[in-house]
Amino acid sequence: MVQQFESETPESVLRQQSSLAHAMDVWEQDPKVWQELDEETPYGDPSPDRMGVYADPDVLEEYPTVAEAMLGLSAFQGVSPEFGRYLRAIVLTRHAQLAPDRVSPVGKAEFEALPPQAQLREGLKLQALADEVFSWMSSQGMDPFPGRTELPRLVTDEVREAMLTPQG
Repeated sequence: MVQQFESETPESVLRQQSSLAHAMDVWEQDPKVWQELDEETPYGDPSPDRMGVYADPDVLEEYPTVAEAMLGLSAFQGVSPEFGRYLRAIVLTRHAQLAPDRVSPVGKAEFEALPPQAQLREGLKLQALADEVFSWMSSQGMDPFPGRTELPRLVTDEVREAMLTPQG
């Protein structure tokens, strides 16, 4: 059976498939792939901030991610458009990589359906990813939030208290 496969599959195709598999492995292990917004993913996505179903702008508009939900909050009005792209990229790539620090789920509606304690846990992860993006962009000489030297807190003490207080 293996001999039949090898005889029917040109060596160049096998090399190409092997190269693609290697590129996928490298991508899945690289925690910084979100920083390359102009790079196509090895899975054929146009960029790390437009992965999977979110490659379609209409889907993104109808089914926003947790990144869009965060950026829609009043505290985050004024962030640069690039910050929004990088935030969505880090959320989507970490989710695709099954990274321990990933936010799950990535969809806003699914996130909002979580119990409050799970929202709190995932919100803290989202805050950490946003902080990573803010810090990296600043270190690259970009201005992620014009006029600000730090990112507002997504999970404030008041939010934390409200989410941990049993509803009665």
